[in-house]
Amino acid sequence: MNKLQAKLTELKTNNKKALVAYLVAGDPDLDSTLELMHLFVKSGVDIIEIGVPFTDPIAEGPIIQKAHDRALKLNISLDLIIDMVVEFRKTDSETPLQALTSPQQQALASLRDDRNQTNRFLLHGVTASGKTEVYMQLIQEVIQQGKQVL
Repeated sequence: MNKLQAKLTELKTNNKKALVAYLVAGDPDLDSTLELMHLFVKSGVDIIEIGVPFTDPIAEGPIIQKAHDRALKLNISLDLIIDMVVEFRKTDSETPLQALTSPQQQALASLRDDRNQTNRFLLHGVTASGKTEVYMQLIQEVIQQGKQVL
């Protein structure tokens, strides 16, 4: 059972709802994003969705579009976001993290969710020790099986 499944099971068992927070990684910068993630958890957030910036977030609305634009001006990439998650995991190994990426990002194209045009995958293979082979292996397995990991 991954962190997201465990958290949702725990909440359901206790008859509670999940508080899920979303932010665009790199807006206004990665250090601030990391600080916000920790503040989310301290404020009671159960699950964090991390938006991976992409160039055409038309359906996201004007506020999130501007956040994507600001992050892209800083050249925020999935690789930098994983580094940020590694840093987050040094002090928080429990909070479920979910990356939300654009369907245009070729490396994860087969994870496309046709209901909302957003790729979703858990960052549970990223640990405080770094970008693990487990993480990359997970993505490869998902792509090969044509499955969506939540």
